Amino acid sequence: MRDRKTLSLEQFHMQLSKRILSSHFIKTMRIEEENFSHKCCLWRSDTEHPNSYFDVILPKNYRETRALAISLWYLPENLKFQVLLKLEERNFAHFNQKQIIEIHLLLESQEICEKYLYLTERYTDSEIFGNLLGNDLRDLEKSLKFIFVRQQRARKKVFRRGPKDKGTRRSVSSTIQIRIDEELKDIFVQQQNELYEHKLLLRHKVINAILQKIAENFSKEE
Repeated sequence: MRDRKTLSLEQFHMQLSKRILSSHFIKTMRIEEENFSHKCCLWRSDTEHPNSYFDVILPKNYRETRALAISLWYLPENLKFQVLLKLEERNFAHFNQKQIIEIHLLLESQEICEKYLYLTERYTDSEIFGNLLGNDLRDLEKSLKFIFVRQQRARKKVFRRGPKDKGTRRSVSSTIQIRIDEELKDIFVQQQNELYEHKLLLRHKVINAILQKIAENFSKEE
């Protein structure tokens, strides 16, 4: 937790903004935005690859993902929404529950992100401005990538007769086995979805409780 007797939330916001905006990471992202705009023009005029799309390669480890969730709000607009959508699609299955909850808190909004960093006892000032926004941002710069994926037109399947026909009819036994495998797969997928929804519900309850506590702390100060 910050020393709120000597450092207000507004002062903390100014320090945080100054530290992130002056980082080499943000300077690199501004160059990436120019490349992004240029590639968008090429993409619209590319008739040979109509299925092409832009993709964001996110960092895999927790430290860099956390740094991205904090600095996300200071990215150029085009890149910000690309990264935010990609992060929201990701389930972070390889992170533990505490890490997942913290990432979701940081992604809630810029205001919640800054209030959480201001109130949390998990990090000291030196850890926030030295590790999270220092070493972790430098590592993030190497792993975060924006790529343009070119895809050819989908080819229609050609059905052949005669000597080129390799035989596509399945045997009765193999057809029955496939149906059994599909039914088992559906049952497994349904169980996994129910388990995931249960975890998601618990996670949302924890996040809402933390957000309520943050709101209560600031309402007391006012």
